[in-house]
Amino acid sequence: MSGRSCADGFVFKIVDKSSGQDLVFGTSPVYNLDSVHLFTNLSGYGNGNFLGVQNNTLMSRLTDPIDTLFLRLTSTDTDTLFLSYNYIERECCFFPQGFGQLRSIKYNKNIVIQEDQIYVFKK
Repeated sequence: MSGRSCADGFVFKIVDKSSGQDLVFGTSPVYNLDSVHLFTNLSGYGNGNFLGVQNNTLMSRLTDPIDTLFLRLTSTDTDTLFLSYNYIERECCFFPQGFGQLRSIKYNKNIVIQEDQIYVFKK
């Protein structure tokens, strides 16, 4: 992340918890990439979409250490992400607690494991 970023970004994918198939970029995707959004509130639209795409993975473009995000997969399917941070001092960050180094993510209250620096959300 560049500019006045005050939090680690993260890269993730959404997979089927039984088969491990990627639900967005797999051979038979369940979710259309155009319908997937990352918001800071449930209504979503007032806060913008903080989702990007990188090498067939999804990535957070959020620059502040927000502890709760909402991953909207369709108009009727929204999941919750809980993020926790370690805070450190960093010159370019003016956030009161400091720069948020991402410590962990919970996906619908389940701890998410990283595989090759990609958080894998099992649905």
